[in-house]
Amino acid sequence: MISASVASGRRAPAVLVIAESDPSGAAGIQGDLTTLAVIGRYGMAVPTALTVPGDRKARAVHPLSPAIAAASIRALLEELPIDAVKIGMLNTAEMARAVAGALRGYRGPLVVDPVTHRVERGSYVDKRLRGVLLDLWIPRATVVTPNLNAASALCGVEVRDLDMMLSAGQALHDLGARCVLVKGGGLDGDPVDALVDAHSFALLWGTRHHLPRTRGGGSAISTAIAAALAAGLDPRGACIEARCRLDRALATDHPIGRGGRAIAHHALRIPAPTAAGC
Repeated sequence: MISASVASGRRAPAVLVIAESDPSGAAGIQGDLTTLAVIGRYGMAVPTALTVPGDRKARAVHPLSPAIAAASIRALLEELPIDAVKIGMLNTAEMARAVAGALRGYRGPLVVDPVTHRVERGSYVDKRLRGVLLDLWIPRATVVTPNLNAASALCGVEVRDLDMMLSAGQALHDLGARCVLVKGGGLDGDPVDALVDAHSFALLWGTRHHLPRTRGGGSAISTAIAAALAAGLDPRGACIEARCRLDRALATDHPIGRGGRAIAHHALRIPAPTAAGC
């Protein structure tokens, strides 16, 4: 099926995803490209690591070459228009520095989804990556989207309630991020995200749907934010729209076998408002 934008000769907004490969398709570059396709964006992807998928956590992570990743990014910037960039797992300090260097000339919207949670054995990130994220990535981000684990790792204190989420968001904003969305899905009760920017803060409430082992929501919301920024929305509006899309997708049962569930990516295409309320 040819999209309306292609049929009319208009170029669809393009988003570059730089993240890990997730063979399950729920998250990583595979899930991100699916998210972009259903929302109506042209997706490009540069992998930073290969993961061996597990039920809730990756069983293993194998870093790829920082030099090859950087060369791929530079080639894409030279050859194709890019309207937004989403950063997922960088995994090592070397990869984080190489990608930052390759994007030095890029001036468009940048969404940073810092990945710091653990795999079944070992850690997703080396010990030096936190410093590189704080020095090179947070200050240049249009939107940063840490979950509770990532916010805790970046801020050096356990983030476990709404007040701490807002404090973490403010701390990351003070480091230079234009807008911070701290994802609170790990809290008890209805899920809530804390949105902090230069003007104020807001709490974006969702609904707990009690579907077990639903994977890919964190990747989907950050990519949906990048998709909205690529189409010209402001950071706050992009976060609100993406949160509404995610809540509707999470309400859709999407089993993928053996009791597991992935986010229902196809439900992200439902138009979502850019004002508060879904």
